[in-house]
Amino acid sequence: MHSAQLIESQARRPGPGLTAKERVRACLRHEEPDHVPWGELEIDGPIMAAVLGRPTFYRDGFHTIEAYWQGRREEVVDSMKRDYVEFIRQTGMDLATLTAGIVPARDAEFHPPRRMGESDFVDGRGNRFRHAPGTADLMLIEAGQGPVSFFTKRALPPGEYFSPGDSELEFARHVVAELGATHFIVAPGYFAQPEIPFRPADNEIIMSIISA
Repeated sequence: MHSAQLIESQARRPGPGLTAKERVRACLRHEEPDHVPWGELEIDGPIMAAVLGRPTFYRDGFHTIEAYWQGRREEVVDSMKRDYVEFIRQTGMDLATLTAGIVPARDAEFHPPRRMGESDFVDGRGNRFRHAPGTADLMLIEAGQGPVSFFTKRALPPGEYFSPGDSELEFARHVVAELGATHFIVAPGYFAQPEIPFRPADNEIIMSIISA
């Protein structure tokens, strides 16, 4: 069965009794809900597009990265916000996850790599990438002289930690505003971009959004 068909076949919408959030909380209290709650930690763009019946920039690999390179940050983030919320509601999931929680800041400067042939790219640090159309991924195939980064992040003084700004939390705040009252929202420990320092204590920022 196709992944999108499997998700649609599992779709269950909260009945007149428990909300999706109440259903999950009942399980956490070791109580029996009206049915077993469900959700997915990560949903890739092609599956979401198949369910919604339209393209999406949510976790769509190379297509999302390329749109950022083209200066279409607002279009990408608007698609992510709209499509993720609609997907959760349409499939009847009880849990929403913020695995795509941090997005580039509105003033981020993007640094597209140089195209080398039909599907290969190289950035300013010598890292070589290849676009795999079959998976929509942009894969690192040869490491260069520095870490991979396609956009300029805010500079951090030595010993300082990253704390997300308002525009970087735009997607997370939207999901919570739309689904927070009815759905159980999970913020994974790797909420931040892995290549920047992010101390566990800053999860308080995320938790304050979720509980708002």
